[in-house]
Amino acid sequence: MELKDIVAISGVGGLHQVIGRNKSGLIVETIDAGKKRFGTTMQQKISVLADIAIFTSGDDVRLTQVFRNIEAAEAAGTAIPDAKTDNEGLKTFMAQVLPEYDRERVYVSDIKKIAGWYRLLKGLVDFSKEESETETESAEADSTTTEDKSKAKAPSKNFHPQGAKVAAPKGPAGGKSKTSTPRKMGS
Repeated sequence: MELKDIVAISGVGGLHQVIGRNKSGLIVETIDAGKKRFGTTMQQKISVLADIAIFTSGDDVRLTQVFRNIEAAEAAGTAIPDAKTDNEGLKTFMAQVLPEYDRERVYVSDIKKIAGWYRLLKGLVDFSKEESETETESAEADSTTTEDKSKAKAPSKNFHPQGAKVAAPKGPAGGKSKTSTPRKMGS
């Protein structure tokens, strides 16, 4: 299982793995032991975990990196907060895991979600593998973009940007017709 296949759905608790797609949304399965499958609708807000980032005082940090930091902190003996942990305990935990997190834009409810998601995923996802794949995909995307730009062709002679007016042909033999009035470009 990879983070790019795991989603959080607004209004629906827990995390879900994407199983497939249908014409009105996604088909997902709960990650918990119940393994309940259902379809989403286009009205539901769906967040892919691989695309989530945490606000910091500098550049935003991807959730994968935060999970790796939590994994390292847990290995060092830091306890992962649960739902009953008080607000100060959650803030202290986040400061240990990600010292530069933005204390004004990252709410206590966000920290609770991160800790809960980590507890759900820690046996299912290899976070160190996730990070290396993300870096590789990012490097490949950068090189593809550069190649695409170098392959871009100049417009052909017959290319007319949308909305541009083209002069009408002049008379029957390409010469000027005595009965037609000249037409101005752009009017």
